[in-house]
Amino acid sequence: MSNRLSRQERLIILSQELIKRSGELISLDELAEKYKIARSTISEDLSLIREALEVWGRGEMQSSSGVGGGVRFVPVIGSEEAKNFLHNVKGRLEERGRVLPGGFLYTTDLLTHPGITSKIGEIFATIFNKVSPDVIVTMETKGIPAAIMTARYMGVPLVIIRRENRPTEGSTVSINYISGSTQKVQLMTLGRRALEGRERAIFIDDFLRGGGTVRGAIALLKEFNAQVVGVGIVILGSPGIKDAFSIPITPLFVLESIDETLSEAKVRISESICEFFGWKKED
Repeated sequence: MSNRLSRQERLIILSQELIKRSGELISLDELAEKYKIARSTISEDLSLIREALEVWGRGEMQSSSGVGGGVRFVPVIGSEEAKNFLHNVKGRLEERGRVLPGGFLYTTDLLTHPGITSKIGEIFATIFNKVSPDVIVTMETKGIPAAIMTARYMGVPLVIIRRENRPTEGSTVSINYISGSTQKVQLMTLGRRALEGRERAIFIDDFLRGGGTVRGAIALLKEFNAQVVGVGIVILGSPGIKDAFSIPITPLFVLESIDETLSEAKVRISESICEFFGWKKED
C-alpha cells in the first residue's frame, strides 16, 4: 500500500488523522500498522506537518519518546481568525430583539450552532492548552455545546454536572449551593463514576453573573479530590465577579448594558481575550 501512496497523499491522510484525534497521544506504531507505512516514513512526514503548523500558526505537534513513541496534535486558533470570529458573534449578540422580558439576553440560537460552538471550543482549547487539564466540566444545559467542543479539541473527557439526581447516573454526590443571580438554594449532583479523583478540571459555562454555579462546581469537585484549575465563560454578566475568585476566570465577552426598551445589549470582547491574543483592549 505504501508504494501506491505519494507523499502528498500520506500528508493528507496523517493530517486528517491528527485533526480527528486532537489532543490524543497517537502511537507511531499504530499509524504504521493502520496505513501500512514504514515508521521512519511516518516520522519524516510528521516533521513536514509540524513545520507547516508552525509557519501558519495552526497548532502544535507534541512528541513522546516513550515505548513506541507517539505524537499529539494540539489545535491553536490564529489571532486574526479568533478576532474576526469574536467580532462577528459580538455583532450577533448586539442585534436588536435579543433582550427578553426581565432583562435576559437570548443566546440559544448562537450557543447551539455547531459552527459557533466549534470555534468557541477551539478558542478555549488554545487558551487552556498550557494548563493540561484531565477533564472538561460543565453544568447542564446551555453550557454543554461549548464545553463538549472544548473537550473535543483538547482530547479529554467531558463531565456534566446535573441539577437533580438521575437513576442513569448511578450513585451520586450532591451538594446545595446558593445561586448568585437568584440567591436561592439549589442542588447540583455528579455521579460517583464521573471522576476517578485528583483530576485537573477546566469548568466551561455559557454565562456568569453571581458566581454561584462556579463556586458550587469547585466545591462539588473537591468531594472527588479534583481541582478546578481554570474557568472559561462565554459571556460575563458581572465584570467585578472575577475578583472574587482565586482561580482565573476567562470570559470571551463582557455584558456591559441591557436596554429593555430598545431590546438591545451592549457587549465587548473581554480584557482576558485581548491580552491573550495581544489585541488592543476595547473601550
